[in-house]
Amino acid sequence: MRYAPTPRHPSESGEGRLWVVWLSSALAAVLLSLGVSGTLGDWSSAVLDHDDNTAATRSTTRVLQVTGPDASGVDTTCASDESADNASTCDINLFGAGGVEQTELAPGSSSTTVVQVENTGNSNGVLDIDASACDDGTGSLCDKMTITVACTGLSPIVGTPMTLSSFADANELSAGQLTPGAPTTCTFVTRLPLLTTGWEAQSVAQTVSWTLAPPA
Repeated sequence: MRYAPTPRHPSESGEGRLWVVWLSSALAAVLLSLGVSGTLGDWSSAVLDHDDNTAATRSTTRVLQVTGPDASGVDTTCASDESADNASTCDINLFGAGGVEQTELAPGSSSTTVVQVENTGNSNGVLDIDASACDDGTGSLCDKMTITVACTGLSPIVGTPMTLSSFADANELSAGQLTPGAPTTCTFVTRLPLLTTGWEAQSVAQTVSWTLAPPA
């Protein structure tokens, strides 16, 4: 008598064992994936640094520029930044007539020079004017000649005529705030009063300085 072989369960065959190995590997991969993603991990906090955050402010500059007639009456421009320390000199004669020196002054005569003053920097500044001691040699013209100074859109610097000696004694006089890109026109008028005596054959010299200072 012959007997038919007993059928084997798939798990007992090579095919069954391969299927078990594949299933175990797949399950392990799923568990690993969940662990790395944090779903099943033990991460109690998370940190992310932004280490490329930078910012900077612009530099503050105040540059004073004055345009007006030179000794020949031809317009010229002076700027403070012509010097490395932002403090320069200018050859515009503020006591002249249109910049031209007057050598035939007599009682009752006056001279007018107009200049444009501008802040060409990037920050507001307070415009001040200061006069040095007046030099008239051995004469007395500093106590006789008067001056007025007015700038459009700003406070009067010297609204009422004062002598050049008083102009020096006044120290710094403020015209107010000068905004970048908004020039002002300043008019200087020097005069020898009509009833002046003892004025013959004299001359005066006085340095006038502009300062553009930071607002208080």
